[in-house]
Amino acid sequence: LVIETRPDWITPEEIIHLRQLGVTKVQIGVQSLDDEILTLNQRGHDVESVRKALGLLRTAGFKLHLHWMPNLYGATPQKDREDFARFFNDPAICPDELKIYPCSLIGDTELYRLWQEGAYHPYSLDELVELLADVKPTIPRYTRVNRLFRDIPAHHIQAGVTASNLRQLVHEELARRGQMCGCIRCR
Repeated sequence: LVIETRPDWITPEEIIHLRQLGVTKVQIGVQSLDDEILTLNQRGHDVESVRKALGLLRTAGFKLHLHWMPNLYGATPQKDREDFARFFNDPAICPDELKIYPCSLIGDTELYRLWQEGAYHPYSLDELVELLADVKPTIPRYTRVNRLFRDIPAHHIQAGVTASNLRQLVHEELARRGQMCGCIRCR
C-alpha cells in the first residue's frame, strides 16, 4: 500500500497509523529542498521538516518516494541544479524513488496571476530539457525515477512546457552528449 502525504504531517503517531493500515511506501511532495523557494510557493513546510519526516519513515522501514518540482516561483535553472543536488548530497534525504514534476502553469491560480504580472517565467522546453539532462546523470543507481512529467492535459497548461514525452527528449539530449542516466528505470 502506497500513500502520499506532506512532510509536516509525519509524526511518530502517524507512523504507527500508517503501519496499522499496511502502508509500505510513502510518497512525499517535497517539491524543493530550498527554504526560500518553499516559502515563496507557500508550501507550508521547510527542509528541516523533510529531514525529520524522512528520518522517522526510514527508521520505521518505509520505502521513500519523493517529488521534486523544478521551475517553481523564485527558481532559476541554476538554483534548480543546486536544489536537485541536495536530494542526494544530504544523507538525510537520498530517496529510493523520485518523481520529477516540472511546474505547470494552470489558469486561475496564484502562480498564473504572478505570470500575468510578469513576476513568474516558465522555462522553455529547451531550458527544461537542458536542466533535466544536467541532473539525471547524477542520480544514484539505487534510485528509480518513476515520472518526468505530470499527467496534466496540455490544454490546461497556460504557458511553459506541454511536451508529454519529456523523458524521451531528455534521453535524446543525453545521447547527443554521450551520457546516460544510471537510475533503475533507465538501466
